[in-house]
Amino acid sequence: MFLASSVSAIQYKELDIKINTSIAEMYVDNIDYAKENKKEDFITTLGLGLNTKYEGRRRSLDIAGRMNYRFNARRKDNKDIRNNSEHLNINFKNEFSVYDMINLKYTFNHSYAPGSFEEELDRTTGERETFENRFNADYTRNISEHFKFDTRYTHRLKEFSEENRKDSSLNIIAFDIRYRPVIATTFLLTYAYERNNVNNEINRYAAGIKYYITNRLYFNGRAGWDRSFSGKTKKDKLNINASLTNEIDENSVASISYNKSEDFNSEGDDISGKWNVKGSLKRQLLKNLKTSLSGYYGESAFNASGITNALLGANLSLSYEVWEDMHVNLHYAYSDLDSTNKRRGYTRNAVTLSLYKSF
Repeated sequence: MFLASSVSAIQYKELDIKINTSIAEMYVDNIDYAKENKKEDFITTLGLGLNTKYEGRRRSLDIAGRMNYRFNARRKDNKDIRNNSEHLNINFKNEFSVYDMINLKYTFNHSYAPGSFEEELDRTTGERETFENRFNADYTRNISEHFKFDTRYTHRLKEFSEENRKDSSLNIIAFDIRYRPVIATTFLLTYAYERNNVNNEINRYAAGIKYYITNRLYFNGRAGWDRSFSGKTKKDKLNINASLTNEIDENSVASISYNKSEDFNSEGDDISGKWNVKGSLKRQLLKNLKTSLSGYYGESAFNASGITNALLGANLSLSYEVWEDMHVNLHYAYSDLDSTNKRRGYTRNAVTLSLYKSF
């Protein structure tokens, strides 16, 4: 991918406005996420974005929107892909007092390709057009110096352009209690209830801890169980979220995590039992050169369809700051999906070379 972007800023009182444009070129060897008859291509993307930010004494508002238009550079004979994608994020925070805060967030995303390894693992089909609306409301109450209470509500609506695919919705309500007896240790109790539009349900119960082993090394863990209801089927499964992060020095950060839970799949109409292991290393090699490396392996078994997916993935990035307002980036992404669905499964490589300039 080649990316050239220009950014200009407008200041008005407490309001900061930035406009950015971009052009991108990406090479990928499997544009259809196909198991056989893979097709490679270069994809050109033109983008226009707007970012605004307001900072007050007790409240803030962030609005970020982007429109992209992409088209194939080479493959004109078989299937010419021309499409638009859009993203909008609105985030509002308000502190009523030093004890009470509310955070409201709305996100809209229209895309064709999965945006993460987790979404790739969850898909029962390859590339598809998806419209997603998500609203989050989070209220935090600092009960005392050591106790904090948090309640969250999420509504997600997914719509698909294909006539044979049903739209889906999901509602989540959750409660957290955090206790911090000392600076290095925080305890957590949490409960969440999730329900989709076909009356599948998940109840989540967990207890956790965040503990600083040293000033740079800390553990964050949570364990409990998920009770899921799908049709007449009820399942009780262990859920685990554990990570270890080491800020090795001022230039290096390494982390590894393990996650296991019952969850609604990315299409929203099924529940899957999943687990994954992730690792990453970020390092500032030189004053103007930094790198990051990440690896992923996960498995997901869908309750209703009986399909099981396994995904191996990796990312490697290099970024060089030519001068203050210009960066050259090199990125490589690899994913390998294996599935019990004979029509699914693929390997995919993508190489990105980008140039970013702001002024």
